[in-house]
Amino acid sequence: MALQYERINRHGTEAASVTGCDEQSVRTLFVLPEISETLVGPENSGSKEMLPVREIAAHALEGKRGLEEVSLPETIEVIRPFAFHSCPDLHILKLHDSVVDFYDGAVRQCNQIEEIEITFHKKNRFHLLKDMVNDSDQAMPFLLHFPAEEGEPFDYIDPNGQHYISASLTFPSFADNYEEDTFSRSMHEKIEGSGYAARQHVSREQIDFLFYDRLFPRLTYDEPASAVDAAFRRLMYPYRLTEEAEEQYRTYLYEHSPEILPRLIRGRKEARFGHEGELIWIPNDEAHTLRRLHFLCGEKLIRQEAIGAALQALSEIQNPTFTAVIMEYQYHVLQHAKPQTPEKVEPEAVSESPSPQGTAFDSFDLDEL
Repeated sequence: MALQYERINRHGTEAASVTGCDEQSVRTLFVLPEISETLVGPENSGSKEMLPVREIAAHALEGKRGLEEVSLPETIEVIRPFAFHSCPDLHILKLHDSVVDFYDGAVRQCNQIEEIEITFHKKNRFHLLKDMVNDSDQAMPFLLHFPAEEGEPFDYIDPNGQHYISASLTFPSFADNYEEDTFSRSMHEKIEGSGYAARQHVSREQIDFLFYDRLFPRLTYDEPASAVDAAFRRLMYPYRLTEEAEEQYRTYLYEHSPEILPRLIRGRKEARFGHEGELIWIPNDEAHTLRRLHFLCGEKLIRQEAIGAALQALSEIQNPTFTAVIMEYQYHVLQHAKPQTPEKVEPEAVSESPSPQGTAFDSFDLDEL
């Protein structure tokens, strides 16, 4: 795949800026941290110079159809206005907190976003997250990695030996409207949806997980699709999750499993928006869907009433792996016990894998399927 670049000067240093892509159809875009440029002139003899890639230019990939995933290197410092604006098929965006200038509209109107993954290399520096959630009023799911404190449990270690811990949040959509007050001849601002309130719990220095979790009952009323996604994310990446908040998320998934499970199984075949443009579901690819199925089954968060609808959905998509997971759960769990409330798995019943999805049934291992 051939990316288009232009030479720029950033803070007195020669660098490169991505300006576009030569190929008409590309699904996954990996931007390299540096490019080689052939020097011209008799004194250079065709030698090459390595230029670090520092920015994504304005409108560089705007409206790019078929582009599903973008991964940006740590060298990127600037994402200019409307760089990825209105990419109709963009599902995954990966970037680093090295981005110090995130301009308006960079990912606006990317209505199929399933996850934005940000790796933070410095503690308590969430300016990029703050800029991104403030730039869009649409639902925005995030997976965040940041340095773990000394002695704190961690999820993975990078090649440099740095320990990282992960958290995951979904920020619902909201609408900023105005109502006319004819009596006083004035206009009053009216914000609809819980997305605006959720965004206020993020500052440039910290994320208030406690108040985010307390907002969940409002999410379930304003935008159930975001509530489901938030529940999965907070439970599967339980960073600073209190027992009270954990219980509310578990209870919600269990009680609504008859509606959640068939939609989850359909994955990207499930409609994202309703007839009036409202968000009704946040789909995932097959790999993410399978991890969520493993989680629901391992934590025994599926009611008996959900199985019928799940089997109908399985007959539609013809996925043998998903079918095996659900059938094993039905046989080993539901036929032997029918819990009335979601059962919390004890530590000894959980896999030793550091992955948040590493749960299993007491009597068999789903990973063998």
